[in-house]
Amino acid sequence: MAVHNQPLPLPQLLPAGAKGFAVLDLETTGTGVLCRIVEIALLLLSSEGEIEQEWSTLINPGWPIPNAAVHGIDDSLAASAPSFQAVAPALSALLEGRVLVAHNLNRFDGPILRHHFWEASEALPELVLDLGDGIDTMPNPFISLGKLCAVCCSSSSASRAAPRASSERALRLGRPTMAGWAGTGGARRCLAATTPLS
Repeated sequence: MAVHNQPLPLPQLLPAGAKGFAVLDLETTGTGVLCRIVEIALLLLSSEGEIEQEWSTLINPGWPIPNAAVHGIDDSLAASAPSFQAVAPALSALLEGRVLVAHNLNRFDGPILRHHFWEASEALPELVLDLGDGIDTMPNPFISLGKLCAVCCSSSSASRAAPRASSERALRLGRPTMAGWAGTGGARRCLAATTPLS
């Protein structure tokens, strides 16, 4: 995989008028577009890559969660969580004017999120959101998030700031990613470990 030698300035990755980036991670009941979301995590970044806000919520999918072993979210954890429809207006407001960034955005997070918003808009017709194309950090052919971060990050990235550092470096290289967002409980681990670079 070729890596750019010169980092791209982050503002060049944004369309005119965009507020910044919304780095997204979903945990779901499966892998198809019709699976249900059980957790949403967002990291809102300015056009320069500074953390502006962290937001996450569990979601009650409305049916049993068959894959709790994958992400650690089981029926008892999700039972008292809000439905997607209940959080859709707040989530829409957070995403408005931002470029979505996710590992496997085009084949996983994007289609699932669009389907959930489409369903919610049937009950909430005022809910209108253009998610745009976004930035998918998964190259073709597939490279796991861990391997991608290894390519985009220095070998000294084992510190607590590694997820933040690797995401900023990867974003500047045109391969935005949040190291640590993949795997069991990835959204919670990444948000807990992310710290601004000094």
